[in-house]
Amino acid sequence: MKHKVSEIIIKVDEIEVVMMWHAMWHSMNAQQVGYRLSWVAMLIRVVALVYAFGVLSFYPHPIIAARSDALLWLWVAAACYTGLLIVVLLLPINHWLRTTPFIALDTLIALALVNRAGGGYRNIFSLYSLIPSVTAALSLPSAEHHFRRAMLLGGVVIASTLGFGLSLYLDGYTPARIIELRQVDEVVLRSASYWVTGGLLAALAAMMIAWQYSRDRANALREEAAIEEERRRIATDIHDGVLSQLSALSRRAEYASLL
Repeated sequence: MKHKVSEIIIKVDEIEVVMMWHAMWHSMNAQQVGYRLSWVAMLIRVVALVYAFGVLSFYPHPIIAARSDALLWLWVAAACYTGLLIVVLLLPINHWLRTTPFIALDTLIALALVNRAGGGYRNIFSLYSLIPSVTAALSLPSAEHHFRRAMLLGGVVIASTLGFGLSLYLDGYTPARIIELRQVDEVVLRSASYWVTGGLLAALAAMMIAWQYSRDRANALREEAAIEEERRRIATDIHDGVLSQLSALSRRAEYASLL
């Protein structure tokens, strides 16, 4: 018996937690959703930095070891930049991190970081180079114009792909050499990673936008129903209260005229 009671209590607690989370997400506006998604993008950015640091510190490759100091300074620059963004995210001006100028600037910085690494070292910051696409995609639900932000996301993906191709070309990796070195698969996968990341996150953002639209529509219908119910109540009060009093006064006036 006690076991069943404890199971019921646990289920009730789980239901309360689910209802609490549902109420929290249900009551958030677009800017609040965008703020939380900005933290998600920032967490992914930090994970990318941890990955790069792990490769620099624990990957026993002589080529990386030969340029470890220069690559470490690049990592420090990226870490300082990320720290600055975290500070901005904690300030009231955090909405700037979801604007078009910042996303464009972030894309340029990520591409500059990858190109500065150069050669085979660009793979160290490969995950970090996906961050602009992540940021642009996760800013879709809070954007004022969803179509324009979707176009911006497409531009970021194209710019990232072209920037990666340019870095290969500047390092002497022409199409003929890539074929000769049998690295076509790697180049295609790296280029496709920008499109896959942007596409998947854009689909997720589209689902969130649809959810926001349905939520706002449901709230509007509830408000209309509440207004209509209030009108009915007022009409009923007028009919039952004021009209009945007027009717009583009219009857009293008639009785008084007969006296």
